[in-house]
Amino acid sequence: MQLPNEWLWEMLDEFIYQFQSFCQYRGKLTMRTSEEIGLLKKHAGVWDVNEVLDILKSLVDNSNIVALLTAEGGVSRFYDADGIVDKVRVGWGGVGGVCVWGGGMHKNKK
Repeated sequence: MQLPNEWLWEMLDEFIYQFQSFCQYRGKLTMRTSEEIGLLKKHAGVWDVNEVLDILKSLVDNSNIVALLTAEGGVSRFYDADGIVDKVRVGWGGVGGVCVWGGGMHKNKK
């Protein structure tokens, strides 16, 4: 069974949105109760930046998007009747996520 392109893109988009929302929630500690702060400390590994970046990098690697985009013809070779094919779309979304979230955080991962 093959999922529609839109579903794949929406799942990836929602994953990145949930990560971003949690980071914003976690970052506003002055607005949290002591119970909420305690839960955040207890579950510090939830939405771990390194794990999220690893997932996005895995999407990039498994989709082979970098090689596809740098090959002759680039992305224009991968359009079908419904738009960009699944593998390219998911890979491109992973590239976007890694670029957005990995920029400053990549230094911390090393």
